[in-house]
Amino acid sequence: MEAKSVTVAFQLCGVMVTYFDAQGKPYDQKWFTSDQPTLTACQSYQDGVIVNLQSQGFRVQKATTEVSTDLN
Repeated sequence: MEAKSVTVAFQLCGVMVTYFDAQGKPYDQKWFTSDQPTLTACQSYQDGVIVNLQSQGFRVQKATTEVSTDLN
């Protein structure tokens, strides 16, 4: 019997959430992260984080950012 191996690649997917008070001043910041196999899966995860925050009563605005591969 021949041994076979499978490699599954996952990449860390994240959402940085900054919380602001009623005066517009930031008071907290949290990372929500998950290993995801594809960009599409990552985007779905990020959308899920947004929906979850909205269901908790938060108003969510996406910041305009560029895609980065910087790991620092």
